[in-house]
Amino acid sequence: MSKTVYIGFLVICLIVVSVFKNYMAMIGVITSVALLQVILKFSKTSVIPDIITIYSCLLYFIGPYLAYTYFDRTFEPAVRFDFVMPIAKEQYYSYAVPALLMFFIGLQACRAND
Repeated sequence: MSKTVYIGFLVICLIVVSVFKNYMAMIGVITSVALLQVILKFSKTSVIPDIITIYSCLLYFIGPYLAYTYFDRTFEPAVRFDFVMPIAKEQYYSYAVPALLMFFIGLQACRAND
């Protein structure tokens, strides 16, 4: 996928998230496309920005998704050791998804032409 197509995809994702507020579906799409981007560019160009993107998706999208889904307030060990996310899921993703999409756009915009 070329740089402009990928940036265009990220901008469209940003608009869709801003309008529809469907964060759970969008984090799967963004993570999948970022993983596909690494696979397509591997051994052809530098994949460091794409690796940063995958790492950020895992850390800020998939990790909290697992915390909200499996380690919520009904899971006794998470409550006992205070590993429960202290902020509501919609509030977290309403800040994290647009911020990371803008970060990913910036990473791709600063990348050298492929």
